[in-house]
Amino acid sequence: MIYLLRHGLTKRGTDVILGQSDPDIVPITSIAREAIKQIIPEHPKVISSPLLRAKQTASYLFEEFTTDSRLMEMDFGKYSGLPAIEENLNKIYALQQSRNSRIHAGETVNEFVSRIDSFYKEINDQDDILLITHSGWIRVLLIEILQIADKSFDLDYLDIIKLDPVNREFDHIQLECPKVAHQLD
Repeated sequence: MIYLLRHGLTKRGTDVILGQSDPDIVPITSIAREAIKQIIPEHPKVISSPLLRAKQTASYLFEEFTTDSRLMEMDFGKYSGLPAIEENLNKIYALQQSRNSRIHAGETVNEFVSRIDSFYKEINDQDDILLITHSGWIRVLLIEILQIADKSFDLDYLDIIKLDPVNREFDHIQLECPKVAHQLD
């Protein structure tokens, strides 16, 4: 099995185009950490995106993990880190329609898909592997590369995908507990 874990909620909140911007995450509760560990194998091989939000998620759960830049979210260029307002989202969407259009110094859709596909081909026959990555990355893998989810598929922070690459099936697991600690700022 391959387990895909979306990183924790960032301190920037939910109304931002994160892309390859690098904000900290809000602390993950011990209850959520334990719930995650109940779902994944006891000693998985853990590979994280090198973006801070994924590495911090990994470090809340494991002492040891590696990183791979192919697990990074799509590079939205100058739109990374901007508010997720309709105007910005529409511009990104329009650029993505041409799969070879570069998104303002970022990457093309084809480059993003190719990066995910090359990584997946290297690990799809390994057991007990946990990838800590991003919503866009997971969606492209399931919707576009494996074609086992529809376009309306979406993920929340800390959602887990339990992927059976042999049978091309997956379970979408959402934690039923508080996911983040309250901040005392």
